[in-house]
Amino acid sequence: MNHRTAITGIGIASVLVAIHTADADHLTYFDFILNGGQEVPASTSDAFGFATLTYDSMDMTFDLALFTDGLALADLLGVGPNATPIHLHMAPAGMNGGIVVDLGLVGSFVDEGGGILSFNVMDVPIGGPQGAIPASDPAANEAALFNAGLYLNLHTSDNPGGAIRGQVVPAPAAPLIVGVATILGAGRRRRRNHSNH
Repeated sequence: MNHRTAITGIGIASVLVAIHTADADHLTYFDFILNGGQEVPASTSDAFGFATLTYDSMDMTFDLALFTDGLALADLLGVGPNATPIHLHMAPAGMNGGIVVDLGLVGSFVDEGGGILSFNVMDVPIGGPQGAIPASDPAANEAALFNAGLYLNLHTSDNPGGAIRGQVVPAPAAPLIVGVATILGAGRRRRRNHSNH
């Protein structure tokens, strides 16, 4: 393990712990996993991801921290009216739904190396104008959020309908931190295997 990887891992874990230790009655935390098996129908992608969405009910905005393993920036495909690769959609697990928040309009992916991508945005309105997509209703989106009715979808050239998906559901912080550690470990192994060839 090199020092940069260790520092990155410690930094990511610290951010996730800080997100969950901020104590405010109006904040709700959602930790979730993204994978191809949640797509409808299931995708061929073996990529996966872990995300934390922190929702602020006072101003109806959210922060999102996402880390993926197994995708490259070149894989991402802009789809939909705004030609962007990442969206929040409204539908329960097992169903597809329309875009309600186009995250590609407010942020972009960062290549962290070793097959790991990150995507972080703050203070994103839960609805309203979405570029070329009709505005979505913040109150309806908030209700769906608290009833497992929203999902995060990433689109790639191999899977334009969605490569990996994650239903936004509340979960404790510990599994997410373990997941991020797993992603970082996989990235280190991948780099080590490539350097040995």
